[in-house]
Amino acid sequence: MSRLSRPIRLTLTAAALTAAVTLGAAAATATAADVAQAPITISPAFQDITIAKDQAQKSFELKVTNGSDADVDYRLSALDFKSLNETGGVAFIGENPTKLEQKYDLASWLILETNQITIPAHGSSQVKVIIDNRESLSPGGHYGAVLLTRVNLPSATGADQVKLSQVLSSLLLVKKTGGEVYGLKLAGQQPNGDLWSLPDTTTLRFQNTGNVHVVPRGAVKLIDPFGRVVKQGIINPESGNILPESFRRYESSLDDLGVMPVPGWYHLRVSYRYDGSDVLTQADYGFFWLGWLWVAVIIIVPIWILISARQVSRWLRRHRV
Repeated sequence: MSRLSRPIRLTLTAAALTAAVTLGAAAATATAADVAQAPITISPAFQDITIAKDQAQKSFELKVTNGSDADVDYRLSALDFKSLNETGGVAFIGENPTKLEQKYDLASWLILETNQITIPAHGSSQVKVIIDNRESLSPGGHYGAVLLTRVNLPSATGADQVKLSQVLSSLLLVKKTGGEVYGLKLAGQQPNGDLWSLPDTTTLRFQNTGNVHVVPRGAVKLIDPFGRVVKQGIINPESGNILPESFRRYESSLDDLGVMPVPGWYHLRVSYRYDGSDVLTQADYGFFWLGWLWVAVIIIVPIWILISARQVSRWLRRHRV
């Protein structure tokens, strides 16, 4: 199977990838608009598939829909992908993959029913894909994508236009049973508050220590010196995955519960687990908070008392006379 030598960025929680690859430095506005007017979609955008250790094959279908007025042809291929960074992006793997990338590859075990399809105007076509569960496919997670590259895109005309190559993608997150290892660890957290303002978001950095993808779950609570929950938030409401042996950052918004905050030592308590597990792990991050309001109170109240005391003293002296 062919491989892409350049990584293409997308997200694990995104819909289908429609990549417009610009070939050159000139502007491609007109040609890009032509592509946008011909909606071609692939579904599902990504699939979470489980295959048993003793299961010979696992098959599934992808649906490609053509909303344009003309038939379109696509070339089919398969590629592996990996984590691109800690924000949930992934990148297709090109030539010379590392040992870690080879450990979780999938494309070599994918069988495509055909290498080219024609989708009729205002119609759709089905693409059958088979996972060939040979002995060489190790237990744990494997990650690949089925790519559809358009082969009859109209040629660009004009000096300021560039021909675009439209690519559709369906991501496959495959788990082979019989040797899965699950692991999730909170590697760090960074709230956005400081001495003067309580945090309203916190960034949690998780590490997947296992060999299958996991979805972090849980909650974050901001607890004041009296043990009251002042703010709280949910971890990963978008259900984003972390691939094996990688890190990912999640931002959790902290909702105000209407409790009057007081100065003192606060705890940001993170209770987390991975999807499918009922075991919660807790981690606390402590910090001191003072707040502008309380600073103002500490400064203004003594001054007010002093001024009031002087006024009372003057009043008493006048009335004694």
